This record gives sequence, C-alpha cells and structure tokens, in this order.
Amino acid sequence: MKMVFVADTTLQKYFKERVRENSKDNFKESNAVDGDILLFDYTALQEVNYRSELNGEMHKLEELAIYSKRFATVIVAGCYTNSHGLLRKSTVVADNGKILGVADMIYTQEESDYCGGAHMKVYDTHAGKVGILVAEDIFYPHLAQTLSLCDADYIVCIFEEIIDTLPTLMLRASAFTSGVNIIMRAAGVVQIAAPNGEIIYRTSKKLDSYNLDIRREYQLLTTRGRGYLQHNVKDY
Repeated sequence: MKMVFVADTTLQKYFKERVRENSKDNFKESNAVDGDILLFDYTALQEVNYRSELNGEMHKLEELAIYSKRFATVIVAGCYTNSHGLLRKSTVVADNGKILGVADMIYTQEESDYCGGAHMKVYDTHAGKVGILVAEDIFYPHLAQTLSLCDADYIVCIFEEIIDTLPTLMLRASAFTSGVNIIMRAAGVVQIAAPNGEIIYRTSKKLDSYNLDIRREYQLLTTRGRGYLQHNVKDY
C-alpha cells in the first residue's frame, strides 16, 4: 500500500498542483505523487469552524470529501476544530467522497487551550482499517492497544512539532505494545515505527511516499495467576 506524505501546503494548493484544469473535461497531470492514502499535517486544513461549515460559509470538509472521490484516495488531514468556541486538535478522514469522521485528541493538560474530544474509532477504508491517534494521544500507549484490539491494520498519528525525544519514544512504545505499524505525520517530519519498536522509515521531505506492507500477525499470550478457583456446580 502506497502512502504519500504532504507537508507545509494547504489542501487546495496540493491538488491544484496535482491536476491543472485546462477545461471542464480536460486535465493536465502535474508532478504530484499518487497514493492509496495521503497524510497531511495541520497546515492542510488549519482551523475548521463547524458552524461556518454548516452555514455554507466554509467548505473545507466538503472539498476534502470531493478530492477523495475525484482522485480515488483516502485522505487523512490534521486540523483545529472550533465547535461554538471550544477548540480541539482533530484529524479528518475522507474516502470515496465521504467524510468518514473527525477524531479528536482525547487527553489534554489542564493549562491547555484545547478541550478533550470524544470517542475513538477505526475507519474502514479502501486503504485498509485505519486507527487514528491525534497529537499528544500518542503519549498514552493503551489508546494504540485499544485501536489494535478493534482490528486496525495500522495507526496514523497527526502530530504537531517534535521538540524533544518524547514523541519518538512514545511512538515506538505504542507500536511495540499494540503490535501494529504506527505512522506519525508531524510538522517537518514523518516517521514510522514497526511492531518491534524500531523506526523503519523517516523523512523530512515536504512530499514523499512509502510502500507499507500490511501484515496481520498474531501470537498466543498466556499468563499465570493466583486466586481463581473453579468449583464443580451441579445441575438443578
């Protein structure tokens, strides 16, 4: 499966470079990269105001859905959502002309300007089952484990700027404990951690791609415990 990583550009600018419209039915291909799934950082959508979207004053989510249909690709893009003044770090997933959902960061610190979001979800797309972690949620490995148990083929985390070693450390820990590949699309860098905890890919290019091999591998784990007594119960 071919993954394409896009940074430092808006959604509209990227697709205008990909296809230049000469007429309504005639398109000229550009040098942009095709892929099964496109991952954008927070520059792509920036702020999405739900009220403006519903009133027709803003069309970012609509355009995202249209692009996913027109170019037959899954699009995952980071954004900052505004719901009646409540700000959240979010990630939008679109496929086949539809917005499959908007995932919000669940854990927030007390001094943060952002609110915690709602549920977690694995999105069933034509590029596989995609689990979504938003920003600092990568610091909580049990979230990645939950997505893995919900049958995610791989996990995508749209992160902001990496300023120390902690995001990479927790990326590797989350991949190791969940048993699936985790792709982190951060500002200026993309890195992929494998289930063995190793970084198997890293790039700082503004436009790059990687062929991810999806493997559904399982192993039987056993544990020994105390205090579990079995009683023979008679039938009545």
